[in-house]
Amino acid sequence: MMRIAVLNFEEPWLVIVSTSLIRGLKKAYPHAQIIFFVNQESEILLRYDRDIETVNGYTTDNMIFDIVINLSPTLEASNLCQNLEANIKYGFIDRNSHVCAIDKSAQDYYESVFANKTTKKCILQLIYRVAAILSLPCTGMDLNAIHS
Repeated sequence: MMRIAVLNFEEPWLVIVSTSLIRGLKKAYPHAQIIFFVNQESEILLRYDRDIETVNGYTTDNMIFDIVINLSPTLEASNLCQNLEANIKYGFIDRNSHVCAIDKSAQDYYESVFANKTTKKCILQLIYRVAAILSLPCTGMDLNAIHS
């Protein structure tokens, strides 16, 4: 069974928005086990979602994943992403004690959500692009359609 970790230690509203990934991940990987790593404040919001498991905090417990998606551009979350064993990683990692975007999609997400850079993309487009999912399952919207 494929295992996917989503790291999001941000404000509860942003964690709730990131749960939109569940549907896209389930569509792309129908039998995947999805585990959200969140802070204590957000854990209660996800506790009863039957499609995912939650982990409260930055623990690894020797967990192995196929994919890790880090939506938290913090040193702690990036360090956790770096230390989790996975074949594929998206979002942010720790390089020499500095948070680094893995690719342009993660950089665009950071600039738009955390640095308030203006964009024509909605937050769902930004999150889905970080996770390398190229369409929103509820709309069929092509996420490559808007480039700026």
